Amino acid sequence: MASGNCERLRRHFVSLDADADGYLEADEWEAPARHILETLGEPAASPRAQAVIASYQEMWNYLAGQAGTGVSTLTLGQFEQVIGGHIVSPGDTDFSDLLRNAISAVAGLFDRDAKGAVTPEGFTDWLKAVGADTSQAQETFRQIDADDDGDLTVDELMQAVRDYYGGKLDVSVLGG
Repeated sequence: MASGNCERLRRHFVSLDADADGYLEADEWEAPARHILETLGEPAASPRAQAVIASYQEMWNYLAGQAGTGVSTLTLGQFEQVIGGHIVSPGDTDFSDLLRNAISAVAGLFDRDAKGAVTPEGFTDWLKAVGADTSQAQETFRQIDADDDGDLTVDELMQAVRDYYGGKLDVSVLGG
């Protein structure tokens, strides 16, 4: 992975490591999901909130398992290895399914017209909720909207995650 891409992974790790102890734990991994829900005022017990949290927990369990048997925390090196190896490369079908579930759950929160996709306005709200820079939201939306239909599908949002960590997109839809 190129050094600029490693820097993105490092920044994401640091943004997730809330207690700055050099270890990422499950609750820190889930914190962005909880922040999105709180920002939107989504009740924690709602089915949509439960789907978001469950999808983040499933991703954590998978990634921690990839780092080693019985791993309950990830160091920066482990994070770079497992995230870099699973997000940038779409070849890992198990992780792709987990990423799809998480993006789909989060996208459901921003699907304003219930069409199964995210509008430009919903995308700007998404970026605000994850703490990402919104100054280029509309341009970023156009870059991600591969079929130019004015909506972002889960597939387009998944590709945006991969493009960000692959160095092809400057705004992270995951924040960090």
